[in-house]
Order: sequence, then structure tokens, then C-alpha cells
Amino acid sequence: MDGRGRRCGAVSGVTTVKNPVSLARLVMEKSPHCYLGFEGAEEFAREQGVEIVDNDYFITEENIGMLKLAKEANTIMVIASFFDYWNYTSVSVTH
Repeated sequence: MDGRGRRCGAVSGVTTVKNPVSLARLVMEKSPHCYLGFEGAEEFAREQGVEIVDNDYFITEENIGMLKLAKEANTIMVIASFFDYWNYTSVSVTH
């Protein structure tokens, strides 16, 4: 989110984009949209030359362990927020 320019960008449902936060920024900077999801977001990523990885890239022993703990607790939520004078970045993952 760019507070000064009153612009924002968001993506969801991407499964092969290595860095979805960078893709969200490209949505804000290089598209007329503020949100792209699923196949539309994946297609936009390819058009922009964003690094695409195989889905297996995200499957690590550490991630498997965290997923197991989250499932046992019946919740998955990650939130990270950054604020720098009129510019706000927020990342959230929920299940």
C-alpha cells in the first residue's frame, strides 16, 4: 500500500510464485488493478518475469513441522506488518 499515492496491490491463491509480496507490489505498480487472484495472478507473474518455482520448493521439513503443529492447534495464521511514513505493507496467511 502506498499511502501518498493512494495505491495498493494484493495477490492470493498463488502456488508457484516464489515471492508473492513482490508480485503484489507489481500489481500496484504495473497494473490497473489492486487485486489479482489464483490463475490471473499466476499469469500476471509470468508476464512480468517473476520467479516461478515448482510447488515442491515450498515443501521443507521445517514447513511440514509447522503445518503439523498448526493443524494440531486447529489454526494457521501469519501476519507481518510494516509501516514507514505513509507506506504500509502487510502480509497475512490464514487457514
